[in-house]
Amino acid sequence: MHPDTFSTGDLILLVGEGNFSFAVGLVNLNLPITVTASCLESDVMPKETEENIAYLKQKDVRVLLDVDATKMDHHPVLKNEKFSKIIFNFPHTGGKMKIHLNRDLLKRFFISSSELIHVDGKILVSLCKGQGGTRADKPVRRWDDTWQVVEMAGHGDLVLVSVEHFRSDIFPGYKSVGYRGGNTAFHTDGALVHTFVKREPLYSSMEVDVLSQCLENQILKTEFGNLTCSGIYSHMYNMNPIQEKGSALHYLWEQLRHFVQCNVSTATKISCISDAHISLYTDTPTGGPVCYTKENKKCYLRHSLLDKLDEVFMLRNTDSDEIIMFPGMVFNELGEDFSCAPVYCHVLLTGHRVSYIVEQFCRKVLQLFKKDYMYVSVSNSEKDSTLDQIFTSTRDVVINSNGALKELLNKMQTLIAKEFAGGVGGNEDSSSVSVCVIYLNKLAELLFDVTNWRQLWVKKSSVILDKNIPVLKHACFESIMYTFDICFSDNPNFKEDKFYTMLWNMAADIIIDVKLLDVYESPDGWRSRCYRITYQSYYKALSRKKAIHIQENVIGKMLHVKFGVLIK
Repeated sequence: MHPDTFSTGDLILLVGEGNFSFAVGLVNLNLPITVTASCLESDVMPKETEENIAYLKQKDVRVLLDVDATKMDHHPVLKNEKFSKIIFNFPHTGGKMKIHLNRDLLKRFFISSSELIHVDGKILVSLCKGQGGTRADKPVRRWDDTWQVVEMAGHGDLVLVSVEHFRSDIFPGYKSVGYRGGNTAFHTDGALVHTFVKREPLYSSMEVDVLSQCLENQILKTEFGNLTCSGIYSHMYNMNPIQEKGSALHYLWEQLRHFVQCNVSTATKISCISDAHISLYTDTPTGGPVCYTKENKKCYLRHSLLDKLDEVFMLRNTDSDEIIMFPGMVFNELGEDFSCAPVYCHVLLTGHRVSYIVEQFCRKVLQLFKKDYMYVSVSNSEKDSTLDQIFTSTRDVVINSNGALKELLNKMQTLIAKEFAGGVGGNEDSSSVSVCVIYLNKLAELLFDVTNWRQLWVKKSSVILDKNIPVLKHACFESIMYTFDICFSDNPNFKEDKFYTMLWNMAADIIIDVKLLDVYESPDGWRSRCYRITYQSYYKALSRKKAIHIQENVIGKMLHVKFGVLIK
């Protein structure tokens, strides 16, 4: 905890203060904040505590006694107030080997305190080394031997956003009394401060009528008219992380734009186009999902930016040296693989020397991100038969590795871009014009060490510089996976592809894996299915209890409503 933790005008509530020595230390920092200090005790106190309370009152600090940290939302004074930050240092129920009671203390504190913070407020909890059960603890204990702070916070719709060392040097007079219920101080060496924020619930309602709306086709608004399509596509298109300032994809798009501007001659015109210039669908199938125009005409969401190459070429000025840059989304069919995103972010470039520019850009960002063990290679690849009449050659731009990590990273060899060269539209004068498609999402996953595509789409994630190296500060510092099986009777109404589509539209943000475990057929002819579903949230709060509730009251309920199956 550092003075920079606090902002001008903050309303601070200190909980479980014990001897109030932390409150004294905080007040002595002379920060422009308002402090309320509270403790559980209400009777006779040690002399040191009484002296600290007297000092705080002289400093116009409000001191409240007999405040139960697990029932603050019912306190006659506090229940009517909101705070910028609530701080609970080294909570403990007292006694030894009562880890389940300390978890329960945290859970009830988080539920109560989440009702008392502003919309953008924070809750800070300091724990001794190893207690929290996060990857920040050194050494990391077994999960069942920790207080499971992330899990407990989820009960209050709170997510962990940062972890930092407890700076006892900033509060030299602080004595964390209460260890094992006595007057002995906790060991604060290696202690960590966990910062939480409140997020909206995963589901605003679990009523059938509301949930059923998720399964209906939605309107996707475009500059070329509205389209009707599966709701997940409309939802992700409207999120568009390329346009979200601070996001990993926006950062790489800006880096690419700047690199192009700095590496072409001043005579070269650079034009950036968008979906305001290029339509989102094709009349013929190219691999993208089905959609419908407002006239109810069947069409297809684009599966590649190359699907719209003719429209891009129509915008090109053949009388001048021009590079066109088009960042856009492409759409995939919904399937059983939840590790593949329904929507990807790509960038199409066309013009003279764009192949060389893309290759150099990939090398440049590897240097920027200090990926010294990776390198860029370019190789010929099979030509796309649909583009044979336009281009004479196709090449792959791949990022792979060398050195000690070669064996490991070769398994993760990543295709970053495709280059297409040759005459455009059969025009010999433009034979040096090439087209490149950069798979921006794949590049972002590689550079920012992203393990799940959902991390690139969540709000509140932002790129920051750490020792001049860009890193992605995730919306959640840590999230937990929960896996449960769901079994149900089979019937003729059940269609597996429709089942996967239902899951995508209802819970794509939190379902990261689905596996069919078994199909059982009894001797008398009835059948049942069993699937294993894995949940993980990268933005909103998710606890084991919440995940079970979602499986039963969202997934199970809608399985019955949509397919008429009986959940076992």
